[in-house]
Amino acid sequence: MVELGTHKARHLRKVLRLPDGARLTYTDGAGILGTGSLRRDTLVRGDEITVDRPSSRRVAVAPPRSMGRARFVVEKLAELGVRELLWLDTERGVGPPPKPAKCEAWSVAALEQSGGAWSLAINRCELNGLSDIVLADRKGGGWPPRDLTPDTVIAVGPEGGFTDRERKGRRLVSLGDTGLRVETAAVVAAVLAR
Repeated sequence: MVELGTHKARHLRKVLRLPDGARLTYTDGAGILGTGSLRRDTLVRGDEITVDRPSSRRVAVAPPRSMGRARFVVEKLAELGVRELLWLDTERGVGPPPKPAKCEAWSVAALEQSGGAWSLAINRCELNGLSDIVLADRKGGGWPPRDLTPDTVIAVGPEGGFTDRERKGRRLVSLGDTGLRVETAAVVAAVLAR
């Protein structure tokens, strides 16, 4: 049995109006998917399977100025099964990364909604701290970039784009013919990388 906590139990009872015995799916965020049932404010664990971690990518994103747009990035990358979101420090960065607790809450909600088995890891990094990286940039070539490996990080720059100094010596790839907002580019990069 798993205690659901006041907030989650209230959501299941009051918002979703689930009765005792209702069937629920659940995950531990580390590859376990299960089907159980609701009993008072607890989840009675049932049949479980272990899901292999997909060979999904890591995506680095310069945080957008708006908290709502940053939330969109976290939620969509979690739903798409991206392995890791790296909040990227860049020269033209305009927004600070959201607080880790907020990111985790958004990520968990998106994982639950999507029925995934693996949590999105969320960290911070600097561009120079990444060795195998491809910059999403309108000046780049088409998809897929050459020498793409499972460990390649696809980086999406800030609203003002990467500077010439940040581009220098790095592989560039275009995500399309139009200029994309940070959050849209992050989703496109994640989808293309799959």
